[in-house]
Amino acid sequence: MRVLASLGLLALSLPAFAGVESFVGSVDEVVITDVVEVPLAASADGGTLATVAVTAGDDTDTIYPFTVGGREGLIVVPADMVANLGLEAKTKKDKHGGEINYVDIDRLRIGAVELVGVRAVVAGSKLNGSMGASHATIGVGAVPELALAVLPSKGVVKFAPAAQGAELVASVGSPIPFTSTPWDVVKFGKHKVLQPERSNLIAAKIGGHDLLVALDLTRAIASISSSAALEDTTTVRQSDQYQHWLEASFGGQSATGWLLQHGEFERGQYQHDAVIGTDLLAGFDIAIDPLSSTLALAPAATETRVDLTDQLVAQAEKKLETTLAEQAEASDATEGDDDAAEAAKGAQAGAYAALAATYDQYQRSDEAMTTWAKVVELDAESCTNWQSYGSAQLAARDAKGAAESLSKASALFHAWWDNDLATRKDMATAAEKGEAAEDAPKEQPGACHTADGLLATANFVLGEHKAVEDAYKAHLDLDSGLALAYGNVVLARGDLAGAQAPLRQAMKLEVSQDPLSRLGLALTYAQQDDHETADKLFQKALSLDPEDAMAAALWLDNVRQHHDGAAALEAATAWAKGRPDSPTAHLVWVQAANAAGDADAQKAAVAAADALFEVKAKRMPNDAQLQATYARYLVTQGKLEAATKAADHALARDPSLGLAWLARADVAAASGDAASAGENLMKAGQLASSHPGYAMLLGQ
Repeated sequence: MRVLASLGLLALSLPAFAGVESFVGSVDEVVITDVVEVPLAASADGGTLATVAVTAGDDTDTIYPFTVGGREGLIVVPADMVANLGLEAKTKKDKHGGEINYVDIDRLRIGAVELVGVRAVVAGSKLNGSMGASHATIGVGAVPELALAVLPSKGVVKFAPAAQGAELVASVGSPIPFTSTPWDVVKFGKHKVLQPERSNLIAAKIGGHDLLVALDLTRAIASISSSAALEDTTTVRQSDQYQHWLEASFGGQSATGWLLQHGEFERGQYQHDAVIGTDLLAGFDIAIDPLSSTLALAPAATETRVDLTDQLVAQAEKKLETTLAEQAEASDATEGDDDAAEAAKGAQAGAYAALAATYDQYQRSDEAMTTWAKVVELDAESCTNWQSYGSAQLAARDAKGAAESLSKASALFHAWWDNDLATRKDMATAAEKGEAAEDAPKEQPGACHTADGLLATANFVLGEHKAVEDAYKAHLDLDSGLALAYGNVVLARGDLAGAQAPLRQAMKLEVSQDPLSRLGLALTYAQQDDHETADKLFQKALSLDPEDAMAAALWLDNVRQHHDGAAALEAATAWAKGRPDSPTAHLVWVQAANAAGDADAQKAAVAAADALFEVKAKRMPNDAQLQATYARYLVTQGKLEAATKAADHALARDPSLGLAWLARADVAAASGDAASAGENLMKAGQLASSHPGYAMLLGQ
């Protein structure tokens, strides 16, 4: 136990920053008596961050996934935790322009570890400088009383009193000294920003350079300073950012991966040369001892990470039950009060919507659809609710129901937004005064402008092409999704020239570059034998979404038709070697080698793919897209039993994923079951009909 010992020393030694550092992460008291083990979880997005379940609350603890082990002394809590605990967020501004939204929390628990009197940043705060506050994080620098070990080899995270840190480090490997940097103000031109205290800095060699690097288990991407001159690397450039594929040697270990290098505007904001994140560290056991400033690394022979999905879903379901029970009790006390009854109905709709959003988040399609149905039953005047219900129905392959729901969302949206601004203001004023006519349209959020595009998607799946065309002609300047849907309909009909106009319209309306509209245009040019233009568009689409296996296959088909199988193999080989960690690139490399009948190329492609999938499939077992891609690779190797297992696992994780149904179609085709293959291809097309490649399946 301790009470503010280290934080007091920090404040005394750095008076220039007093009143700032404690707002980004501080703990009054740490309660721990011995080594505590908690499960190491996969991150919420299926990645490899060092994630643990943190509980908070009084009567009933609520689980929140947190990443642990960052190099910064930050404690960041998610906004939903703040809302659920009824906390009041306050704002602290520093003289350099930063803004810290922070909260005080009585206690957080990580297994048997208690953090008492926690002050934390709220995720999304506009911090000035290079501090990060985007997701729930507990940086070890904020809790110097704790030693830490993240052990994927055992599937656990260990916490221990700092006095036992040396023992924890020794259990992993030989101690490696690390250094820390203090709080500082860094300058970029005339601009000054705060940079927090950072730790876990060790010597490393990257790309032939001796560098000071920081190890950080709370971020995935590795990065390197713009001042590092890197040559002879596999490089991908996007604007003024570069990604270099490099080997990094640190702590007697080595790992190869991508390092992000920002442009010159970042210069001056590094107190060290590089940051190594979990993209490179995920395969290692790592322990950190704050007292001796040492850490240890060891390769994990096996990797285990638990899946928190079922717990988080069950928690959301329990929360709904509790909320409904509370509302039932309150309604008994206000029986006969119409206003109170209406408010209770709205609260119930909100509670069901929160659970439905959780189902959406974890791809529980059927449960999401059922729960959104309850939401619209309670609140039928919200276009957002109907749009969410319709989207859930699409994901559950109920296109007819989706069309009905999305029609209601569209009608509610247009009933409000088709009026001019003055009329909408008058209607809003009348509603506020309680003077609105009973049949007056209700105010709707602008976000529902996508309802027409979703409705067009549902109608496309139903074969109602005329309805899609009519909607596009009526509202062609409303939403890029509507234009894309109509472009896909025209593509599926085989009208290549006619598809170009709506696809170009989709490009004009898009907020950011969309690979799908470019892919659709590529298909039109390819089928008109303008292979050169098609190739440029295919590659642009793939640069925006390199993991789109359907787009990659269509691109290589275009190369094969314009040239030959050898040219397609050459393109696939170069593409895969330029993306050493891409499952999709390695899949199409193997497919291209098989199609070309080149035994040497097959051997090289399979060896590279085997090595990649061995790591990826085990490290990210709950990533549906990865598992579906792995299934398709296993089919190329004739391993149909393993392929079936991987495809089924992908579908269990996300039954709405078109790629997973495509994988199942591959398995069926390889097994000689043409009927099943056709059925699964149709399901893939229906679920991914907004994708031009999958949309073409619906035209067959």
